[in-house]
Amino acid sequence: MLTDLHLQKYLQGLLSEEEEKNVEALLEINPDLKKRLQELEERPSVGRPMWERKRLGRHAKRGSSVRYATVLPALLILLLIVVLSSHWFGKPGGNSTFIHAGGNATSVELLYNAPQGWRYIDAGFKPGDSLTFTVRDTGKYTVRVFGIYSGMPEAVAKEIWSSPEGLRFGSQDAEPIFSSLPASDSTRPRFLAVVFDTTTLTSLVPEELPQLLRNGGGGGRIPGFRYQVFRVPESDQ
Repeated sequence: MLTDLHLQKYLQGLLSEEEEKNVEALLEINPDLKKRLQELEERPSVGRPMWERKRLGRHAKRGSSVRYATVLPALLILLLIVVLSSHWFGKPGGNSTFIHAGGNATSVELLYNAPQGWRYIDAGFKPGDSLTFTVRDTGKYTVRVFGIYSGMPEAVAKEIWSSPEGLRFGSQDAEPIFSSLPASDSTRPRFLAVVFDTTTLTSLVPEELPQLLRNGGGGGRIPGFRYQVFRVPESDQ
């Protein structure tokens, strides 16, 4: 089965002509795969970089056999409200302005190894599942991934994975695979954070991360790095 990462590269025009033909052939005979592609294409356009919108438009002009329904403006507004409202979360022990609104950039996004293949973080994610990430533009980035845990009076961030020294990742590089839990730690994180930049991130101190990710930064301090935060679904047990 094609993974979300492979479908995303198809939408972005990163596959060869032969690979694109193979994907389109599979889409013709697999309704579930076609539905998944439509879900990825119809993700909220807020925050999409211009390069991605142009590439998606280019696929439409090339007469792909996949047809996508037109979403009414009212439904787009409703979807945006639902997405943004689901991103609010409170600091342990009280109300706070610590929110998840997609972070301050979208160039790097986490995926997890679901039974269906690599997918964006969704309700099926379980702590301990393998993670990787995808670079969604032409940049190359230093990347660090953290789990954010409940704590008093402040949430606690523990590093899960970081780029080897001097190594940056781009859309054409092989994606690393790593556990979603820090070494020797079985505690369930409340959130996952991927922090990235075109420069080194050695100055980022994990103890400062929860404070800096608050709305507007800690005490008005705006984070100098780029990041995305993902809510970890509640346990079914």
